[in-house]
Amino acid sequence: MHTSHNTTVICGRTIHLPIENVVLSIDELLSTTKQNGTVIIGYDDMHHVQTNNHINAFLHAFDFALDHNMQLGVIEHSWAFTALQNLFQIASQDFEQFNISTINHDVVTVLNSSYVMKSGDEMYYYHSHAPLDEIKMRRIKILRYLWTHPSLNGCSIVRELSLPAQYVVIHNRWMNHHGCLNRLGNLAFLIENRTGIKIDRRAPCLLEPSYIKSVLRIHDFLDTSIPIFVIGDGINPDIIHNLQIDLDIGNRVRTIPQQVSTVSGDMMVAALSSLFIGVPISTLSGNIARARLALGFDEGTNILFPKKRRNSSSDEWEFICQTMECLLDTTFMHNYVG
Repeated sequence: MHTSHNTTVICGRTIHLPIENVVLSIDELLSTTKQNGTVIIGYDDMHHVQTNNHINAFLHAFDFALDHNMQLGVIEHSWAFTALQNLFQIASQDFEQFNISTINHDVVTVLNSSYVMKSGDEMYYYHSHAPLDEIKMRRIKILRYLWTHPSLNGCSIVRELSLPAQYVVIHNRWMNHHGCLNRLGNLAFLIENRTGIKIDRRAPCLLEPSYIKSVLRIHDFLDTSIPIFVIGDGINPDIIHNLQIDLDIGNRVRTIPQQVSTVSGDMMVAALSSLFIGVPISTLSGNIARARLALGFDEGTNILFPKKRRNSSSDEWEFICQTMECLLDTTFMHNYVG
């Protein structure tokens, strides 16, 4: 089936956005009945978690509002508002098309019964029971808008790196105390218990050269000179070192200079890449992968879930959960879904 496209420019790079029937207006997603008030987020202090947890909590609050036929209210200068403005160039009035209003913090003291207050933690763990195809409609609509309006900081890094037409981004999320391996092991157990599918419990965390080269080979990027950028927490420097000393790809592996690296910049570089290799227990990886699908990148260029290999001596991998529906499904993403 032929898909029509609209051409847009993001950070100086041309992107072909697919024109899809699933991108409905928010009015079409809302019930025709009278709205049941406003759900408000941002009154609390949610600074114990990172930016992408804030983004996920905001998106879940967006779901909560639609699920309950309510308007979503975001308190100005709150964790939710700040997280969005750090990543995207948006103003208060931009929210209106999504049935979202911004609220002055002082108003909170005089709110009436038509307002419902929800904490950031409540919304982070909230998952809609709406059909996945409906949640997909919601996400494509709002994610496409956000990611076509990136922050100036995010764009400046894309331009500063003078990125070629094609490049690869790897997200390295090791975490303290081997947190990546522990969380991935738990997630793999849940996925196998719910679906019978066995995913590899180590490869997305260790990012060994053999794994990366297999992914590159699948996409015909192995025997090329295109650069490979590694973004991440830098907690385990051996991961990048092992990639940089590999005889086949080492001279192509680069990092974003620390003095220019930011969450918004790193995410924008990854979102616009030709191939993204991430880790499923990271909200940052999940949000990058979903953003790329909303922007029209081929689903096969999102690498997060390698299946466990039947023959461990082989360096060939098979990958699952590359569609938007799967990346919005708590069966696979658990609490890492946005």
